[in-house]
Amino acid sequence: LLHDMVTKVLPTIAHQTLGQIILEHLRPVAETMSAAPIIVTTAPSNRAVVEKLLTAQTGLPITVREEPTLGDGQAFLKAKGSEIRVDLDDVIVAIAGAVAAFFRIEKEQEN
Repeated sequence: LLHDMVTKVLPTIAHQTLGQIILEHLRPVAETMSAAPIIVTTAPSNRAVVEKLLTAQTGLPITVREEPTLGDGQAFLKAKGSEIRVDLDDVIVAIAGAVAAFFRIEKEQEN
């Protein structure tokens, strides 16, 4: 059950919350870069949602670009020479690895 949650439920949640996480990263940047252009690069499947959320919630000059090599939980924010990487896919992989390791240890201890 836990394995199914990590491999099926977490990726869905990550995809649904990516825009909100990007927004949280942009808020501190927005205070210092009100006129600087910000470029958000994300997977094509996220573009519409991310663009709509960021346009509605910020008054910043934001351009959303698609990058087909990015996963559903990945994005890059570039502004004024700095870049922020958001990678929920890596977080999910790390959680899945931790869950697998936990059950491997449990099984070894039983034997």
